[in-house]
Amino acid sequence: MRRALSQRARIGALLLAFLCGAAGEAARAAPGDDSPAAQEALLAQVKLWQERGRDDRAREALAKLLRVAPNDPDAHAQLSYIELRAGQPEAARLSLARLRALQPLHPDIARLDTLFRLEGADQSKLAQARAWAREGQPEPALALLRQIYPVGPPTGDLALEYWQIVAATEQGWEPALTGLQELMATYPDTPRYRLAWAEHVTTRQPDDAAALQVLRDLSQDPQLERPARTAWRSAMLRLPPQPASLALIETYLAQEKVPDSTVQAHLAGLRATIARERALQADPAYRAGRAGLALLEQDDPTRREQAEVLLLRSLAARPNDAEVLGGLGLLRMRQGRHAEAQVQFRRAQARDPANSRWGELLAVSRYWGAMREGGDAFDVRDDARAEARLNEAIAIDPAEPAAWVLLGRLRAAQGRDSDAERHWKQALALTPDHAGATEALVALYLRQGRERDVRVLLSSLDHPQALRATVASVRADLYREQADRALAQGRDADAERHLKLALAHMPDHAGTTEALVRLYLRQGRERDARVLLSRLDRPQDDLLASVAAGRASLRQEQAAQALAQGRDDEALRLLERAARDDADDPWLRLRLARLYAARGDPDQGDALFTALLSRVSRPLDEADRAGALHAYALYQSGLERDSAALATLDGIAPARRDASIRELQRRLQLRRIAREARLDPARAEADYRALLRDDPDHREAVLGLIELLVAGGRHAEARVLIDAQLDQIQEATPDQAADLVAALLALGDTQRAWHVIQARLAEQPDPSHARILAYAARLAREEGRMGLAIDYQRRALAADPANSAGDDRSLKELLDRDTTWLSAGIDHRARSGTAGVSRYEATELPMEWLFPEREEGRWALRADLVRLDAGRFDWSRANAYDRQQFGSAALCAAQADCDSASPRQVEGLALNVGLERGATRYDLGTTPIGFPVQGWVGGILHKGDLGPFGYSFDLSRRPVTGSVLSYAGARDPRTGRTWGGVQATGVRLGLSLDEGGRYGAWSSLGLHRLSGRDVLDNDRLQLMAGAQVRVINEDDRLLQFGLTGMVWHFSENNGEYTYGHGGYYSPRRYRSLALPVSYGERTQRWSWLARASVSTSWSTMARAPYYPTDANLQDDAVAAGINAFHDGGPSRGTGRSLALSSEYQLSARTFLGGVAELDRSPDYAPNRFLIYLRHAYDRPAARTVHFPPRPFGPSSQY
Repeated sequence: MRRALSQRARIGALLLAFLCGAAGEAARAAPGDDSPAAQEALLAQVKLWQERGRDDRAREALAKLLRVAPNDPDAHAQLSYIELRAGQPEAARLSLARLRALQPLHPDIARLDTLFRLEGADQSKLAQARAWAREGQPEPALALLRQIYPVGPPTGDLALEYWQIVAATEQGWEPALTGLQELMATYPDTPRYRLAWAEHVTTRQPDDAAALQVLRDLSQDPQLERPARTAWRSAMLRLPPQPASLALIETYLAQEKVPDSTVQAHLAGLRATIARERALQADPAYRAGRAGLALLEQDDPTRREQAEVLLLRSLAARPNDAEVLGGLGLLRMRQGRHAEAQVQFRRAQARDPANSRWGELLAVSRYWGAMREGGDAFDVRDDARAEARLNEAIAIDPAEPAAWVLLGRLRAAQGRDSDAERHWKQALALTPDHAGATEALVALYLRQGRERDVRVLLSSLDHPQALRATVASVRADLYREQADRALAQGRDADAERHLKLALAHMPDHAGTTEALVRLYLRQGRERDARVLLSRLDRPQDDLLASVAAGRASLRQEQAAQALAQGRDDEALRLLERAARDDADDPWLRLRLARLYAARGDPDQGDALFTALLSRVSRPLDEADRAGALHAYALYQSGLERDSAALATLDGIAPARRDASIRELQRRLQLRRIAREARLDPARAEADYRALLRDDPDHREAVLGLIELLVAGGRHAEARVLIDAQLDQIQEATPDQAADLVAALLALGDTQRAWHVIQARLAEQPDPSHARILAYAARLAREEGRMGLAIDYQRRALAADPANSAGDDRSLKELLDRDTTWLSAGIDHRARSGTAGVSRYEATELPMEWLFPEREEGRWALRADLVRLDAGRFDWSRANAYDRQQFGSAALCAAQADCDSASPRQVEGLALNVGLERGATRYDLGTTPIGFPVQGWVGGILHKGDLGPFGYSFDLSRRPVTGSVLSYAGARDPRTGRTWGGVQATGVRLGLSLDEGGRYGAWSSLGLHRLSGRDVLDNDRLQLMAGAQVRVINEDDRLLQFGLTGMVWHFSENNGEYTYGHGGYYSPRRYRSLALPVSYGERTQRWSWLARASVSTSWSTMARAPYYPTDANLQDDAVAAGINAFHDGGPSRGTGRSLALSSEYQLSARTFLGGVAELDRSPDYAPNRFLIYLRHAYDRPAARTVHFPPRPFGPSSQY
């Protein structure tokens, strides 16, 4: 109650003060008082009443002002504002016109014009800006408001709205703070502006004393109490866990009329956090981490080691401290150990995902790590790797100029000056005063003779004098280049003149001086050489050494010329003399040592380096010793003495190991281990793991280990390593990414292989790495996306034309698959036998229209005209046995009882439609329409890879074409019933190990049910396997020897021609062994392959009833005294076969081919002859003739 009275008392006091102030102002502005002070007082009243929303009282004060000062421009301006708010635009315009007449440059004119536009043309724009602001899009809202308010918001309320939108933009907090402060100063008596300012301040500084006092004061204002308390409450919820925050929250809660559970919970949380912080401060590991972070903040290179010790000590006890993990990452980044830094930043991010700082630092570390690797690759002229890493850096942060500058240097080194200029200009667009980009551009312009561009560039700089020395250096370089060309052309006088000009620009340049000394020495002008060297103010011994070095350099050039002309002995003498002149140059010794090794004396090369490294009289300093060891290691590595080379490199101090030394060391380690892997995989694995213990981020070692594990069948372990590499795939080189794709494909993980490929192609739209593109083409082809496969294969071919043979073949194959083909042929098969019974002649005329649908695959529409002929059974000449072997003729009492006149000939048309999509082929068709027995046929064939193995899966229903009876069916001459037309339904599985090399092996397992009309069902098992050795294995020539074995099993003997049998060979057991040999060649337009084979076989036939599907017929035959069973038993035979296939290219689009096959064995002598024509319909064929030939045949042979 006392509190409520106190509040009313304060309000009453404020009202009384306000009334007294107003009365005082009115008294000072009494009618008739036209002094300037009175006018100012009246104008202040007008503005005060407007601020308080009392335009009626403002009009009264304004009327008084205009009576005493009718031409006061400020009064007319205020009147225009009031009329506009009152919805009287015409009256407002009159006031504005009066204002223009009185004071044309009055500042309120522009604001009023803006208000008039807001009532008219800009009304919709203001509504749009407000809508964007409400939808959380402050940037476009602010851009639109700046168009609407060219001179700023016209009124206080609009200004408040404007600065609140500014505050919501990304960089708007500071400008909004300034704007709100100015608004308060302009309208000091408007409390809602002070509220807006305090609310804005506490969004970032919730403990700001002045802002909190304003919120406390305004929370007592009845009109602003609610928004003020809301802002005050929000500030309390933003307070950090500091002891001072507790008192501020307690003060807020004490003023609240209703308990605020959210703020109370926040207070409790702060207390708990502060208590935990106090407990942490008692933990030595925590304190060590914070001390290390504090040292890190100082960024003192001399204290980094101390900071590292503290951070590692802290992490040993507190491994999940995100701040310390991130701090260690920052330290590693400053040490240049970017891969380790990235590991730490990722760990920090995983433990503190809400902190965006770790992601930002990770990006920075990735950027500079890529820059370092790109720079190292550039230093050793590994352009592809350098470009990949620099493009990666640009993708990470395109606004940082460093990568653009280095990419420009790479382009310049490649002779692509226009690209280099574009990259350097991009760097200057990002950072106009970037020294590296500016110097590079100046050098480029001077080399190109673009003096005007140099002047324009220098004039645009704030401090062009800083580049004067650079300009002089570049000019000297140009003169040196001209001198080099003159020397190469034998123009010594011109070379001397250019070298002297270069020295005029750079008098102390050692390289120019050395070149001129060499020129003098070659001309025998040793005195001039000494005079030139004497100007360098160096000791006499140094002068003599320089002359000697010049002679050595000259002799090296002469030795190089002698080697190029094949005068090895002269080159050797020159290099030996050069080595005596310059005993300190390790690279000279490397050239001489390699020449000794090439002449079969590597020990003498070793002696050169041993003498240099063990010299006592003038021992090498640390830098020269590092160079000598580097050269010696290169010599040893050239002799493939990798272990010795690595031991030599170990003698170089780590601080002296530059990028080229580290790269050599890494290459030697991996080469040694890769060599071990073929002979001793266990030792190679141990070495890989040892390498990874020293350098966990050694990606080449990880990929080598993955390859080793996959080859050893340890797929689970390989997948663990692959998963880790996939997390860092953006940091891999194209070669490393390709190795990872190869491992994934070996594991059959095509989905993740696609992920890697697409990630690389997304980051590098035009990568210069053919392997990734070739893998992409392979996968697209397997998925049936032929258009995409062709695109990838073309890009692979363009990316690596030097190794294009395989890619070219793949591209041509893809193009042929994307071509429409028309094919036709004549296939004739014949086998001797009893006429009308087992004789078999088949003539098939297959026709095919094969056309591509890029997204679907290839469609095939086929139609085969088929004619079968078994001949006519001659009853009069047949013996009793033959008369019993067909249908139910055994029961015919006489010839008249059997219809022997009808010939065994049938004709029909087979139709088939097929789709080939990637590695899978689908087809559906019919056996020939017109045959006695017809049926549906088709299948699904899929082929793929399982690591080094190839596999196939064939689910199908196919006709059995061994006889007229099995293929077409037949009519029983006695009963007129039709039987036969056998089809095999089942699955065939294939497995092979053949990558096209010297050796190959294959196997096949088939399980089928054979059934036909009124034919006894039969189950067939076929197991086949083989191996081959390619003695000659060239692209256009092949000599191959093989070994093939087969095991068959049929559940029934259905191989006869009586009613109920199928007329196909079906032994109970069958085994065979064959030795085939093949030889073939291909010329530009012709290919052929001959195959010969000898074989031996063992089989057992089961005893079978004459009529297995008709018990009545079987009983009748037995009753008639006929031995109504086909005999069985074992047999053994040998066989031989010969086959020849060939194809010839008649024109760019048309191919003619053929096949001849002859098989000879006891009781079995089939022949086959095929001729076919293939025609590319829509464009010339991409490939020449196939090798080996791939004959086009009928659908029945699928």
